[in-house]
Amino acid sequence: MEKYEYLAEHVLEIMQLSDSERIETLFTDRWIGYKK
Repeated sequence: MEKYEYLAEHVLEIMQLSDSERIETLFTDRWIGYKK
């Protein structure tokens, strides 16, 4: 069970990272849009 718990935590970490990357990408796209 410990392995599965570790995997679940790892998946949550990856999801958080992908979310933050997605937010950063959105802000970057908006910034580029404002500059044009």
